[in-house]
Amino acid sequence: MEEMNGILPSSSSDEPSLAIFTSKLVSPIHTFFAMIIWLGSVHLILLLIVASFLLLPFYQYLLVLGMLVVLMFIPIDENSKWGLAIARLILFVLIK
Repeated sequence: MEEMNGILPSSSSDEPSLAIFTSKLVSPIHTFFAMIIWLGSVHLILLLIVASFLLLPFYQYLLVLGMLVVLMFIPIDENSKWGLAIARLILFVLIK
């Protein structure tokens, strides 16, 4: 039976059927660290926003939000070795 991108084709094309997704076994340690990197960064940004709102004057809070917006739209280095390695790790573990 021919396999295409981890999806096994159905035996007959007349009837609609469910797709069967197959995956390779990945180390749980790699999965754990990939999830920490991926979800930890989101929580760190949320913590920074809440802490700056509670602890800083309002104009400095707006400066923090403005800096986050600027950093969101300006890529620092698209070909960074560390950034590409982290992105590959996260995608490798989450896709497989």
